[in-house]
Amino acid sequence: MRYEALKSDMNLCTGTRTGYGLACRGTLYKCAKCGHTGCKQNRGRTCSNQAFSVEDRCLECGAVGQMEVLQ
Repeated sequence: MRYEALKSDMNLCTGTRTGYGLACRGTLYKCAKCGHTGCKQNRGRTCSNQAFSVEDRCLECGAVGQMEVLQ
């Protein structure tokens, strides 16, 4: 089964993976504190639309644990 089919009912990141030039297609999240939206990555700035670090920290306001999945 394709990745897109597995996540067909979710909003996916439209950012570009840094260094690869490929579409990210990660799960999109929203910060409950500031409203910033984007994906979560294991390393810093690996997607052009990254909004959260691996520690669930919002890269915009610094809030931790305030991620909500965008439906």
